[in-house]
Amino acid sequence: MAELILEVQDNSRRNRYYYPVESFPIKVGRGYGNDVILSDPYVCPEHLIIDRDEQGWLIKDLDSENGIQNIDHAVVRAESGDALVIGHTRIRLFTPDHPVKPARSMHDKQNIKGFFTGLAIVWSILTVLGSVYLIDTYLNTTSKVQIEKLMVSTLPIMASVLVWASIWSLMAYIVKRKLFFYFQLVVSSIYLLLTVITENMVDYLAYNISSQVVIEGLSYVSGGVLFAVLLYFNMKKALSLSRKRRWLMAHLFSWGLVGISIFVLIANKQDFYSGPEYSSTIKPPFSRWARADDLDTFFKATEKIAHFEQNNEQGNKDE
Repeated sequence: MAELILEVQDNSRRNRYYYPVESFPIKVGRGYGNDVILSDPYVCPEHLIIDRDEQGWLIKDLDSENGIQNIDHAVVRAESGDALVIGHTRIRLFTPDHPVKPARSMHDKQNIKGFFTGLAIVWSILTVLGSVYLIDTYLNTTSKVQIEKLMVSTLPIMASVLVWASIWSLMAYIVKRKLFFYFQLVVSSIYLLLTVITENMVDYLAYNISSQVVIEGLSYVSGGVLFAVLLYFNMKKALSLSRKRRWLMAHLFSWGLVGISIFVLIANKQDFYSGPEYSSTIKPPFSRWARADDLDTFFKATEKIAHFEQNNEQGNKDE
């Protein structure tokens, strides 16, 4: 009886081949002397060895050209259900008694129920996201604005989240044959919510200090960090990469965009600008929360201040 079942998937993830293993060790590679022969050109002639000891299975990389993409060490332990990615090939390890999902009924109504449940989840996430953007825009606007226009302004935000999550889900389906759409949607929504929070924090700081360099630096740094984290979690589900490579690619892409944005800003900066330049936010964030006074109340307040200053000046003269 086989002690190990190897499931091999090619680059398309459509074709799956199963290899029962009865004795160890076994060699995996492109050479014809291996126990499991792969046709992937990115796999070495002798790529890895799968062995067994008292504690379980051992995976050893044979100093291959491309290594094992989702593993950082040369020798690792594996359990039933674990996956290895070498080149463009995905290999999963199973014990013969590994549990499988029950067979689907051809007349199962759960599919329809699951569709509407998923639709409700997506709608709920987008509603929360749109509501946050609507409230944030309303509180940061001093002029009168119709709620209908504010609601319409949130539609591009929700559409961008759907498109972004769909793109990464499509990449996950191509690489892993799974969508992970809900995960990508939640991660993208959390990213936008954190962006709203950090932007308001930077605005509060800009309202209280006069250093434009500090404010712009914080804006770029916070934006770069948040986008790098977003890309990391997007790639975690969509691509078969090691943690180190995910962090590296996420930071390279994110800070590359930040550098390009700064370069474009400097390149388009005018040599001379006739208007005044403000280095801070003129109005406080969430300005609608501030108390609004009419002109009569404002003038009365200024009269009290002027009277108070006159009394102070008179007192100083008497002394």
